[in-house]
Amino acid sequence: MEATGRKPFTGRHVLISLIAFFGVMLIANFALLYFALTSWSGLEVPSSYEAGQVFNEELAVAHQQEARGWKMEVAANRTADGTVAVKVTARDKFGQALQDLAFTGRFSRPVMRSDDITFAMEETVPGTYEATVADVEPGQWDIIVEANEDGERVFRSRNRVVYQP
Repeated sequence: MEATGRKPFTGRHVLISLIAFFGVMLIANFALLYFALTSWSGLEVPSSYEAGQVFNEELAVAHQQEARGWKMEVAANRTADGTVAVKVTARDKFGQALQDLAFTGRFSRPVMRSDDITFAMEETVPGTYEATVADVEPGQWDIIVEANEDGERVFRSRNRVVYQP
């Protein structure tokens, strides 16, 4: 037998290799577990059962909204300081201004409800409702605007916008 100058691969080397391999796998699994638990849960509604119970009501309200034929134009322009000017122009099916409605709005992140920003709107001229919302971060948002009349929701609009940094 000829000597090559290399040390033989012993049981100790096998043990160290196995510990290193499984140690890296364990660290990776714990990192993935941590990020899975601290990021978006994927939860849209707290209770799917309760959401299913009100689905038919929401569907009826949507049909009533469609039957009214109201048209809403929603504009939301963001400035460099993060302020957004929201303007809603509300018209009925004949083009007449819709007056004396109580408009509320919400900026909602599609994946993180904790970032939501709610705001109230004021009628500045007949049929035009406006609000200024501060500290709207760049990124993707849903702007949800609702009109209420006598405490009952009569219109809802959802518009997706993306604000650049």
